[in-house]
Amino acid sequence: MNEKPLIDRAGRGQSTGPKVKDHQLLVQEVARLVSSLSALLDEEFKVMKVSSAESLEALLARKEAVLDAIGQRESELAQLFGQSPGDPVVEALRTQVRQCHELNQRNKTIANLHLSHTRKSLELLRSMLKMNDVPVYGASGEVTIKREKRDLGRA
Repeated sequence: MNEKPLIDRAGRGQSTGPKVKDHQLLVQEVARLVSSLSALLDEEFKVMKVSSAESLEALLARKEAVLDAIGQRESELAQLFGQSPGDPVVEALRTQVRQCHELNQRNKTIANLHLSHTRKSLELLRSMLKMNDVPVYGASGEVTIKREKRDLGRA
């Protein structure tokens, strides 16, 4: 196929052949995926605020599927970003990807805080259980530990 190069305002050659169409299709596909990821990250943030584990699990499965789809295009994206500096469409896509990264970092920070709080709560419960181990003398004069079991709802 014979492609005729066009010269843009910056003096760079552009092709009207299959490469441009592939470029446009890639940008459109990735833009759709990144937009979907951004919406999922916002939804993830909202779900984490209400601490709904079931909703979060379902959402994470969808998020993983979108990330996998983007990951399959990673080499093409790297090439696109490297070969198209200054292209407004590519720069807009790059900005969207950066925003998703920032949203994901925000959600990661919140998830780590939730994890830290959960660990501290578990440590507190474990320490309370240890306090219930009361040493007493048995009939033979030996020290034994009497373990009191309480319903956590009445602890």
